[in-house]
Amino acid sequence: MKEKFWKQGKVTIQFAILKNGKVTGMKLFANSGDVALDRAAWNGVAASSPLPTLPREFSGQYLGLRMGLSTTPTDGTPEAIRRNIADYNSYRRGSQPSH
Repeated sequence: MKEKFWKQGKVTIQFAILKNGKVTGMKLFANSGDVALDRAAWNGVAASSPLPTLPREFSGQYLGLRMGLSTTPTDGTPEAIRRNIADYNSYRRGSQPSH
C-alpha cells in the first residue's frame, strides 16, 4: 500500500475583514475532526492578515466571512502530485479541476 500524503478533511472558519484589511474575530465554525488540519487552516487564515484594504465604496465597518477549507489526499505518485498541482493552478485561474 502506498503512503498517503496530506490528510483529508474540511474545516470552516468564520472571521471578519476590517476596512484596513486586518483579519479579526476568528472562530472555528466547524472542525474537521483532525486537530492538525484545523490548526493548519486556522494558521493559514491568520497568516493572511493583513489582506488588501476593502474598497473605498464599501460602507460597512467590516466584511464577515465563513470560509470552508478542504484537503484531498494523494497517493504520493508523481502523477498524482502533478494532478493536484494542476488542479490548484486551475482553481487559481477559475477553471474546473482535471478529474
